[in-house]
Amino acid sequence: MLQGERLVVVGWLQSLVRDAQVRGLLHDLGQARSLVHAAEGNSRAFEFSTNHTQNLLRRYAET
Repeated sequence: MLQGERLVVVGWLQSLVRDAQVRGLLHDLGQARSLVHAAEGNSRAFEFSTNHTQNLLRRYAET
């Protein structure tokens, strides 16, 4: 490159959950929640799975 300018973007992502196994579990629960919501909308099963997913996230998240 003889002239002009070069733009560079540097980013960083870090998961709140350190344990890969727990991250996988939370991902799977999120997928299940999406399926329940698509089939039933805001049903009791969807609320139940949402509450437990959030409780697990609070338990394992590191800030």
